[in-house]
Amino acid sequence: MSYSNNTTITVTLYEAPLLRHIKLCLLLIFQIPSVLCTLLIFYHFLKNNREYRHRIQNQILVLLLFINFLIETIELTITETFLNFGFIQSSKICLFWITINYTLFALSLSLTAWTSIERYLFIFNAHFIKKHLILLHYLPIIMLIIYTPLFYSGLILIYQCENDFDCTKYTCAGPCYLYEAQLGITDWLINVFTPIIIIAVTNVTLIVQVIKQKYRMQRTNQWRRTIKLSIQLLSISFLYICGWFPYMTVSLIQIFENTLFLTHLVSTYVAYLAYVSALLLPFVSIICLPDIKQNLLSLLFNNNIIHAATTRTINKTIAHTVAKF
Repeated sequence: MSYSNNTTITVTLYEAPLLRHIKLCLLLIFQIPSVLCTLLIFYHFLKNNREYRHRIQNQILVLLLFINFLIETIELTITETFLNFGFIQSSKICLFWITINYTLFALSLSLTAWTSIERYLFIFNAHFIKKHLILLHYLPIIMLIIYTPLFYSGLILIYQCENDFDCTKYTCAGPCYLYEAQLGITDWLINVFTPIIIIAVTNVTLIVQVIKQKYRMQRTNQWRRTIKLSIQLLSISFLYICGWFPYMTVSLIQIFENTLFLTHLVSTYVAYLAYVSALLLPFVSIICLPDIKQNLLSLLFNNNIIHAATTRTINKTIAHTVAKF
């Protein structure tokens, strides 16, 4: 997503082709292994037993990975095309790009925020969340999945305002509703600021709570489970805070005093930080799914053993053949 409320600037800063191609190469380097890692997680998730697939903490993580997979394969492909050529071919592609960019990133961010709340409840009040599973697990997820596409489809595709796309800018300089202060600020508050604050506050609260209850939990079997779940939540949350906090900060400054430099900073650098969390999420998720991690390590370890055994056999065969001569 890219926010800007400046309607008076007529001069733009130039982005060198070399910078675009550097960003393109970096994205491609991480995109391919990230997609492969996601597919491996999906494969092992489907392959495992029914009980594993129906664990509460696994369901929302896999949903988050699926949204992330759409970002990596669909949205990122358009971004890479833009970086390669330096422009988007038509305003229709701009509309599609903006819609899918805003929807998928906002949905990913809001699901992470809810994951933070749910994981906190699951650590300290597991019986409560299991008792109200529909209300506290399924209903919020369904509401977010319905709300986010409807919100952005309505504002980008249906809302009556005149788009003036710049096909040489990231997300074509954004949809027209962003240039209306009330709508732009409302979108920023609801879909960017609030999820990031929820993620940050929940994780700080989690750390404080774990420290406070450390002695009591160490006397029971709950300590190891609490640490494991806490590391899982903190790992994913840290990715999103690193990727989105700079964007949130610069966007907040833009609301009060937008300048040409800030607009250029967001569209050229800061907006791309969101891809860091998207591309690294599958690797961090391996930590959150220890069963899959164990299977992958076993697979790699067994393959190494087979490869070593095959190499030794080939070497012995060659040595035996040479000895005959």
